[in-house]
Amino acid sequence: MARLTKPVKEAAMKMLATKHDPSVMLTAYDQLRPTERIFVNAYVATDNPMRAIVAANPALEANPSIAAVRAHDMLKRPLVQAAIAQKIEKIAEKYDVSIDALVRELAFVAKANMYDYVRITPEGEPYVDLSEATPEMMAAIQSVTVEDVKEGRGDDAREIRRVKFQLHDKLRGIDMLMKKHGAYAPVGMNVNVTGGLTVQHEAVRETMSPEDAADYYQRSLEE
Repeated sequence: MARLTKPVKEAAMKMLATKHDPSVMLTAYDQLRPTERIFVNAYVATDNPMRAIVAANPALEANPSIAAVRAHDMLKRPLVQAAIAQKIEKIAEKYDVSIDALVRELAFVAKANMYDYVRITPEGEPYVDLSEATPEMMAAIQSVTVEDVKEGRGDDAREIRRVKFQLHDKLRGIDMLMKKHGAYAPVGMNVNVTGGLTVQHEAVRETMSPEDAADYYQRSLEE
């Protein structure tokens, strides 16, 4: 039997002490096997399960069908799912792109109103006024175009400034928020991956009871 050198033995003892120390909370990522960690890192970086499984096991690149099955199996593992979620959450916190922050930005688009940006003269002529626009209101604007043009001829000619702006797609913003809040009827989704494998996913509804959600999760593990 091979003998452990002193530095390796000390490192191993420290790791074991940390693992069994009740004051230290191990993350899901800490508990993964080496190949699972490679898969999680690659999946978070690429959002591509096929590339992630090949990164974890390069030999699978020659057999896409088996790779697809292995990738699907890997994504069904609770610890892998938790580790992916934790890593994405850390990235979201670092760059302030959490789900709440993104939904808030989307809400600005969905609730944007032309009356927030346009004023009406006593003569009934509309004009753009961004002087009181808040950062939230500006977030809903897709583009602003400013043109200096001459109006009229001869001595009556005068330079005027035209300001045009375009809001982000309001209906698309509403549609995305509706989907986020589960306002639409759920639909099934087929995901085709390289090698011809088709994986059937049932939509999970936010209105599901805990019992229904548990049943769905159990079925997904048995597939």
